[in-house]
Amino acid sequence: GGSGGGGHSAAVVELTEDNFEELVYGSSDVWFVEFFAPWCGHCKKLAPEWAEAAEALEGEGIKFGAVDATVHSDLASQFGVQGYPTIKYFNAGAKSGPFDAQDYQGGRTARDLIDAATRVQEETGVAPGPVELTSQAVWDENCSGKKICVLAVLPHVLDSGKEGREAYLADLTQVAKDKRKLPFRFLWAGAGDQPAIEEQLGLTFGFPAAVAVNQGKERFVKHAGAFDAAALGKFCGGMIAGSARTEVLSAPPQVATVEPWDGEEGHIEEEDDDFDLSDLGFDL
Repeated sequence: GGSGGGGHSAAVVELTEDNFEELVYGSSDVWFVEFFAPWCGHCKKLAPEWAEAAEALEGEGIKFGAVDATVHSDLASQFGVQGYPTIKYFNAGAKSGPFDAQDYQGGRTARDLIDAATRVQEETGVAPGPVELTSQAVWDENCSGKKICVLAVLPHVLDSGKEGREAYLADLTQVAKDKRKLPFRFLWAGAGDQPAIEEQLGLTFGFPAAVAVNQGKERFVKHAGAFDAAALGKFCGGMIAGSARTEVLSAPPQVATVEPWDGEEGHIEEEDDDFDLSDLGFDL
């Protein structure tokens, strides 16, 4: 952003005449774009709300951008900007020009913006579901700052089968959809894929299991109830209400890099028929 728009948040994308086409038109995400002037008082009032909304929805397929219209006047004129701040939004999916933008006339608090942006996504895009935890980068992207990460560890696919795993993921997807306006991110891993995390967070009581981690506050909470959409939703509600019993997160979780699930049934590795005891140095 600048001094008058977008706030000072890394979650707000600074848009320019050089990058607008690539970042906005080249994206299938929902975009909310503010055109501001640094001297504009209403823009300065909007800035922290814009930044808060951007941070809350980061990683959800919804982007918030800011254009300094006094610098990028040609870009502003393409959108018919005549006053500040002017807010435009783009639906999810393909975009190709200014004619795809719509005027935003709603409220300008962070809550108003979050509600509006998620509504646009629900109507035009794909709701974000649980993400498989396959690397440290996945964790860092989803679980930094003020976000609450709910990690579900599911039984090995050999134990649950493909259908069983898909049923667990459907429950998680439902909770993710229900809680999308709150600062939750939902991740999942197969049992045994992340042994260091299982040990650190005390996930030793059987699977499926779930734990919520607030890395910013260095706390975590284990879910002790049933593993279904209703119980997991109640678990998340307890964290928002502050009634959950938390434990200290001694260090940021260390994530192993694993191959993502291929969506198929599990299979047991076949023994190598050509194995020969003489390979071990035994002469038989």
